[in-house]
Amino acid sequence: MESFGIIGAVLLIMAILFAIITVHEGIHGLFFKLFHPKGKIRFGYKAGMFYATAPGEVFTRRQFAIVILMPFVVITSVMLIMMFTVPHGAYKYLLALHTGACAGDFYYIYLIMKHRNMKYVEDTEVGMTMYEGYPADS
Repeated sequence: MESFGIIGAVLLIMAILFAIITVHEGIHGLFFKLFHPKGKIRFGYKAGMFYATAPGEVFTRRQFAIVILMPFVVITSVMLIMMFTVPHGAYKYLLALHTGACAGDFYYIYLIMKHRNMKYVEDTEVGMTMYEGYPADS
């Protein structure tokens, strides 16, 4: 990165972060589709956050936890492997930034764990709704 200069280095890191965020949201979308193949997935940016959503789809707690955690697991695993196999990388910084960016995902996991009596989770455009029993079709 020394040959890029400070502005070039910052732009490169921003481009890499954008790519990581795109992959992160794509992984959410992939797992939404895994559990609901016919469901519609939407990607967007709102209130300073990129997101993937499967509005109206209902998941078990376990399924939703998998959807939420898989981007962190996959991207962290790849970055850890790269940290130990590819020299001269800024992987530890990107890993730290990505982990921090997962705060919203970790909050959803916290809510799922806190409300163990809730067996189902509906993804909505603005978050999630939890249910004790499978919600009736509207």
